[in-house]
Amino acid sequence: MKAWIAILLLGACAGPQAAEDARHARHERHRLTEQWLSIQREGSQASRHVQTATAAERELASQRWLESYKFAIPERYYGNSMSVDGGSSSSE
Repeated sequence: MKAWIAILLLGACAGPQAAEDARHARHERHRLTEQWLSIQREGSQASRHVQTATAAERELASQRWLESYKFAIPERYYGNSMSVDGGSSSSE
């Protein structure tokens, strides 16, 4: 019985700390994402070496792009729903 009480007390104490850790992790992910997007937007880490594609590479890329039109877009990507499992998550 005492063991159960000790477990419950430890769990009650760990709950707020776990919630704080989750908030900190979300904040840190948000900060890192903003930093990464800023680097991309500003181009501060871009290469000074101009990268070009050969004619053959451009032709292959063009063919892949044209081939992509052969497949229909699945129905789950239409509408307002942005759920991963295909279910409806819109709030109408």
